[in-house]
Amino acid sequence: MTTKNEFANIIHVRSDEQKQVMEDIISRGHCPFCLENLLKYHKEPIIKEGKYWILTKNQWPYEGTNIHLLAISKKHCTQLTEIEKGAGDELLELLALTEKEFALPGGSFFIRFGDTDYTGATVQHIHAQLISGGPRLGPDGSESDKLKVKLAYKA
Repeated sequence: MTTKNEFANIIHVRSDEQKQVMEDIISRGHCPFCLENLLKYHKEPIIKEGKYWILTKNQWPYEGTNIHLLAISKKHCTQLTEIEKGAGDELLELLALTEKEFALPGGSFFIRFGDTDYTGATVQHIHAQLISGGPRLGPDGSESDKLKVKLAYKA
């Protein structure tokens, strides 16, 4: 079984269900984040759609998140240099609206681009992630566990 092609990388999956879906994607040889394929695999509803981005819940959120959203580029691109002028502004506007709508007290946002062997991503198509967990201290004053997110590999 192939574990990687130009669009997907099974090495980074976090569940058996995700692995099965990624194996299907690799066998079909197409990008699961491109519009013509997205709804074949992604079962979460689209929350917002702009000219450049689609915002949706992550189908396989990181353990411990209260919210885990994906902003997926509508244009198939893998490098930051391929993002169209205006797309960055729209992305920040979408995320700011989301912050307000979900009343997020804090969170993190990052963009994955390029080779999945460097990024820890399962899909090689520009996408941003917005995650929010809980507070550092729990109701009893004890420190909560940290969220674990693979962003890259050590050099």
